[in-house]
Amino acid sequence: MARREHTGPSRPAADTNADPNSIQIVVPGNDDAIRSIKLFCSKIAEACIEGSRMGKARAVSDVVEQEAPSAAVGSRRQPVGHGR
Repeated sequence: MARREHTGPSRPAADTNADPNSIQIVVPGNDDAIRSIKLFCSKIAEACIEGSRMGKARAVSDVVEQEAPSAAVGSRRQPVGHGR
């Protein structure tokens, strides 16, 4: 298995016995409890699924725009989360 370089800051769950000076972005939470870890994992999984759904929807809309270029003349799609 190839090793990947870490490209961003870590975001570990940190409780009262963690050293916040060694953590770039502190996420308060109990890092020893199974229930807490399950909660973190489920929220990360939900975000991944939502991101995948949004990516697929964007790909489909890009294909539709390419198939009907006359309808999109003069209109530019705004990136998600910008220009509201």
